[in-house]
Amino acid sequence: MEDSAQKYASWSREDLIAQILQYESNTHNHQAAAITDAVAHQPDSFPRPSAASPTTHIAKRTRTEGSKQKQPRSARNARPFDFSQHAARSIALKIAYLGWYYYGLAGTDSDTVETIESVLFRALITARLVPDRPSCAWSRSGRTDKGVSAFGQVVGLKIRSALPKGQEGTVNWGPKPHSARVKNGDAMDIEDGEGEPDEDEDMKAVDGMGSAADASGSDNDNAAKSAFPVNSTSKSELPYLSILNRILPPEIRVLAWSPVPEDFDARFDCTYRRYKYFFSADGLNIQAMREAARRLLGLHDFRNFCKIDTAKNLQSFLRTVTSAYIAPLGQEDKEDAEDIQHDEAAISADTFYVFVIQGKAFLWHQVRCIVAILFLVGRGLESPTIVTDLLDMSKHPDNVGRPQYEMASEIPLVLVECGYPPNLLSWRTCDDNLEDGPPSEVKLVARLRDTWRHHATKAAQIRSLIGDTEAMVEGGVDAVQVANIVNAVTGDGTGKDKKYVKVMERQRCDSMEERKKKAEETQARKVLVREKKEKGKWVRMQDVKARQ
Repeated sequence: MEDSAQKYASWSREDLIAQILQYESNTHNHQAAAITDAVAHQPDSFPRPSAASPTTHIAKRTRTEGSKQKQPRSARNARPFDFSQHAARSIALKIAYLGWYYYGLAGTDSDTVETIESVLFRALITARLVPDRPSCAWSRSGRTDKGVSAFGQVVGLKIRSALPKGQEGTVNWGPKPHSARVKNGDAMDIEDGEGEPDEDEDMKAVDGMGSAADASGSDNDNAAKSAFPVNSTSKSELPYLSILNRILPPEIRVLAWSPVPEDFDARFDCTYRRYKYFFSADGLNIQAMREAARRLLGLHDFRNFCKIDTAKNLQSFLRTVTSAYIAPLGQEDKEDAEDIQHDEAAISADTFYVFVIQGKAFLWHQVRCIVAILFLVGRGLESPTIVTDLLDMSKHPDNVGRPQYEMASEIPLVLVECGYPPNLLSWRTCDDNLEDGPPSEVKLVARLRDTWRHHATKAAQIRSLIGDTEAMVEGGVDAVQVANIVNAVTGDGTGKDKKYVKVMERQRCDSMEERKKKAEETQARKVLVREKKEKGKWVRMQDVKARQ
């Protein structure tokens, strides 16, 4: 240390400045490696979830419109990271998240509320894996709404790579190249969705002209994709899973990553989406619900099982359901799940079942509307034939909306799987060459188990409270009466009448045309109000100038 001090003591001011600049230049392009190493090799500890309510945790992270988050001094003074000095590659990420306390998946650069994507991008930018949203060619398989979760969401993006620039498999930052591949028909309309099907694809659905090639792209397209050199790496890749999972909150986890071709689109390349809806079977007729679910199979007009979005010029409500059944929790993924015998006598408040539905694409809130009708059947308020009646357009007047009924809760709904053509994805569930600590997949399972323990403890507390409360009642509590109250459904769907009204006899929601007309009138009023405000400001300014 003394030798260094003596060495620099004799240097001129210009020489010292030149040495500092040289030092900064040499260290600048090693910042990413330092961040990666620091994140991926932190001590292997698993902090327990905060004792505070998750809603409070999320609320603290929610940003208000117009507010600015003050950056630390070190962040304000840090030099911009030069992404042009690093290679990029196209990958897909498989993501799981508990969406209970988030405002949906989709986010933008100007988010004023917390979404899954806003949290993901903060993590990606913090780790210096992407420069910004436009440059990384982001795509998502399915857009989930506020409160909805996912165990198998797939996103595509360009991300910083450890590969040398120019090596096979690397790409340039920016939008993906235009692809002439056929889009997957109504894959543009997904649950809580975005976009609408092309008119030609609508006619294929009506005329039965669709083919297997339409569902997964042409044979040449799939061959080109499968020929992509997914294992063309000559050195270890960055530990994407460890980096991101260290930064992300416990309710958002990156499960795996896969190399993909540059024109990969998580939305349009997806060939099917699978949802699960978890529910307590206490007080429900499961057999009747199963019969009703079977009536959903096939190609149908689902306009009575969705919510209309006036912002989209939707041309068709035709969708194909390839699988729909109800099975006990834990057995829903078995090959014979649809045939598992139901024991009515074994049903209790702790008995959970799962409704599973699969299709290429879904309308906005389609799954939640379907579940709402299935619950009415399970409670004996409707016959299983109500599903057939709602799907039969000849039984409904023209130019009217669906019968009024309340959708099922969003909390139990989970997007569990997004399907893709064979050989397109090669999922990697562990990071390369992490020198110390347990493998990344072990850390992932440990964190998930920790999250489960956190919520299971709360459930155990509520269960204990129920038991203590029941013990206070002399003679106990009638479980049947409790189930009837919990599952009670009354009214006509509008809140005006307490007496239950059959769905087919209820008032109707506004038609698409009526909704559009009202939306246009609302927009016109907003424009008029804005113009009046601007005119008022101008008049006041003129008055001020006149007084001066």
